[in-house]
Amino acid sequence: MTLGIYWIANIVLLSAEALLLIIIIGSYIKTRLSSGFRAITSIILFSFFFLAQSASSIYEYFSMAFIYPSALAIMLLFTNSIGLAAVLSLFFALSR
Repeated sequence: MTLGIYWIANIVLLSAEALLLIIIIGSYIKTRLSSGFRAITSIILFSFFFLAQSASSIYEYFSMAFIYPSALAIMLLFTNSIGLAAVLSLFFALSR
């Protein structure tokens, strides 16, 4: 059995989200080191939790792809698109 296109799309979206989160975390770490502002540490920790969520979702979706139908993947694709939009807006806000 192969992965369906919707499951692959979900995994790609989550991978893009994870990559953006890694870049955001790197930006936060640079800011923390240069400014010494201690509140950024909690933001870094918060971002790591989102990164862990993305990584675990990739694994879970890969496992679910062989059990559940593509109809479920379509619903998850909508939810993951919203999550990616949120991370993208955070990414663009930090890049300014």
